[in-house]
Amino acid sequence: MNSNLILGLALVLSGGLFGCSAVSRQTASEPDLARTTSITRNVVLEVSVPAGVKFGQPVVLTIRLTNKSKTIIYYARMDGYKDFGIIIRDSHGALPTLTPSGKNELGPDGKDDHGDSRFEIHPIQPLQFLEWQRSLNYFYLLKQGNYTISTSMDILDGVTGLTRFKISSKPLKFVVQ
Repeated sequence: MNSNLILGLALVLSGGLFGCSAVSRQTASEPDLARTTSITRNVVLEVSVPAGVKFGQPVVLTIRLTNKSKTIIYYARMDGYKDFGIIIRDSHGALPTLTPSGKNELGPDGKDDHGDSRFEIHPIQPLQFLEWQRSLNYFYLLKQGNYTISTSMDILDGVTGLTRFKISSKPLKFVVQ
C-alpha cells in the first residue's frame, strides 16, 4: 500500500478514537417575526412582533425609531405607552380585553388620558436610534386567535423650529395559538 494512504487512514481513525468528529451544530433560531418599516422625513420606524406564539407566552412588541437625517430630531413622550399610538385589534376588529395593569395605564376603555403624566423629550442624534420593547401581555389578555397591531408616533423636527410630524407603521398580523 502507498505510505501516504496508510498515513491518511491512520489519522482519520485516530481522530475518531480521540473524539474528533464532524458534528452539525444547530443554533437557537429567533422566532419568526412580523416586521414593518416606514420612512418619513428621513426618520425610520421599525416595528416587529412574533408572527405566532403559543397561548400564555409573551408577545413582545419592539419599536425602533432611527434618525437617518443629518440633524437632531426629538421624540416627545407624555403618557408612556399611549404615546406609541398602538392600535391592536382581534379578528373581529375589537380591542382585546385589558389586564388590570392595562386598565390602570390606558384607562378602562384603552383610550382615556388619566393618571400620572410626565413629559419627557428624547433627542435622537443623526444616525442614532431609540428602541423600546414591551410585552403586550402586560396590557392585554391575548386569547387564542388572530390579531393586528400598528403604531403611530409624533416626532419633532429640530431644523424647522420643532415642527411636529407623524410617522405610522403598516398593520402587522400575529397569531396566538
